[in-house]
Amino acid sequence: MTIGDANRFLSDRVYRNRCADRILEILLDIETWMGVGRLFIP
Repeated sequence: MTIGDANRFLSDRVYRNRCADRILEILLDIETWMGVGRLFIP
């Protein structure tokens, strides 16, 4: 997984929550994402 903007992730709570939500979505449906080379988080 790759977070699109690491600096924003560290400084922006709303962005961090969006990233966490996206990671959770991926983890809950991991079978769909298995084998994908890279997943971009917003």
